Amino acid sequence: MGITSDSVREIFKGLENGDGTAFFEHVADNVDWIVEGTYPLAGHYLSKKAFIEGTFASQRWGKTVTRSRTQRESP
Repeated sequence: MGITSDSVREIFKGLENGDGTAFFEHVADNVDWIVEGTYPLAGHYLSKKAFIEGTFASQRWGKTVTRSRTQRESP
């Protein structure tokens, strides 16, 4: 199966609603990810786990991403 614009939209669709499950299934465990800027999420993440823990799972986005689902936390 090739990559199509529809398949990319489908992968990112969950992120619009705070659910990163489908997206992160397509990210390598050993990803080297740099988020540029001076805001709290900026940083250099050396794995998928480190990125999720430093962004989605932190209080900085107000959401927790797990392997099975995303749950909104109360502010």
